Amino acid sequence: MSRIKKAVIPVSGYGTRLLPITKSLPKEILPIVDIPAINYLIKEAVDSGIEDILIICNYDKEVIEKYFEPNKKLEERISDNKTLLKKLNSTNLDVKLHFIYEAKPIGNAKTLLLAKKFVGNEPFAVMFADDIIKSKVPALKQLIDIYDEYAFNVIGVQKIDTDLLSNYGIVKFKNFSKKIVSNIVEKPDKKSAPSNYAVIGRYILNPEIFYEIENMNKRGKEYYLTDAIEELMQYQLTHACIIDGDYYDTGSKLGYIKAITSYALDDKEIKEEYSKYLKEIIR
Repeated sequence: MSRIKKAVIPVSGYGTRLLPITKSLPKEILPIVDIPAINYLIKEAVDSGIEDILIICNYDKEVIEKYFEPNKKLEERISDNKTLLKKLNSTNLDVKLHFIYEAKPIGNAKTLLLAKKFVGNEPFAVMFADDIIKSKVPALKQLIDIYDEYAFNVIGVQKIDTDLLSNYGIVKFKNFSKKIVSNIVEKPDKKSAPSNYAVIGRYILNPEIFYEIENMNKRGKEYYLTDAIEELMQYQLTHACIIDGDYYDTGSKLGYIKAITSYALDDKEIKEEYSKYLKEIIR
């Protein structure tokens, strides 16, 4: 059985839920306190044992690649300040980063197809950049542990409130006790939802997913990864990993603010003053 060593992070969407700032700045580079959102995903991947990461961008997001490049001039300017140097070097994670650019995004499935050569004939991880998960055990590691045991495809899920079912892809269980998934229903209403477990942007997939993407049909104007995964489920078992952690949809205003608040309350420099401020404004 192959070890999960590669991850793909698609970031070629337009971030329309956070306009107007995303007109000029990719949502993945927006700071959660003082660290870009995408940096949290890459650290999660590294802490999960990932060695190579492919980031799939559109051509308006070259700033993401630039963020991870060394800045020698800045290093020289702050060379006598160990605190600032430590912060600057905190982006130097022990992983190989690769970038590829997509001309015209037409759905997350076709975006993922650009990773076929990078992945080769290995199982791999997919991480959606909107989804930040704060947890003691890295969220992706939780999926990898299940893959290591069963060699199934694995989908990260969390139980959500019934009022939110229509906002997510909801899994249907073939066998709940063993967490075997038979289907994913996109944005169902309360009555038709097959469960209250939502897909939250973490996957371990076998390379056969690329065959399904290459042969899938468009739904509306886009090609959806969940549709390709459903086809894969017809002949490969797929396991749901109920992720233990706090999930934030940083592609939405409220989710982004919640993430900032959560991480700010963990920041040693500001947590006491920030906590005091929050208590003052909610009296």
